[in-house]
Amino acid sequence: MIMQAAVAQPGRVDRVALVNSAGFGKTVTIAIRALDIPVIGPKLLMPSMVMAKNVERSLYRDQRIVTSERIQLGFDMLSQPNAVRALEETARFLGSFRGVHEAWRRTLLDQFKALGKPTLVIWGTHDKILPATHMENAKRELPQAQHHLFQRVGHMPQT
Repeated sequence: MIMQAAVAQPGRVDRVALVNSAGFGKTVTIAIRALDIPVIGPKLLMPSMVMAKNVERSLYRDQRIVTSERIQLGFDMLSQPNAVRALEETARFLGSFRGVHEAWRRTLLDQFKALGKPTLVIWGTHDKILPATHMENAKRELPQAQHHLFQRVGHMPQT
């Protein structure tokens, strides 16, 4: 989403850090693609402690990070008014059952590249949401950017 923010308001962005960012590949976890399936998608989004635990577990390679407090926080966040709707709308905007929308990706990348902002791209080798193979696309699309692939971390490499 930071690429969209930079494109929308380039004067407010000096440099960009892209952390396991959507926009560099079509592949995305089946859990997000399934949100596009009628009947199944809405059921997947119903807040529950099981859902919160599964989401948290998918974010981190080191499962010691997935504490009961973190799961409770995830559940509390999903239970906020409009949280599920926002998640559903974001998922549908970015892609479908077939993966990330190519036209959206291409347009966004072209607009972002035209800004010429200094950029750092980081990824975790064990990302279950957006695979680390997307880093190769990021290197091709943004060759002037700094790139770093963190070993043995998941979708949240900063943790």
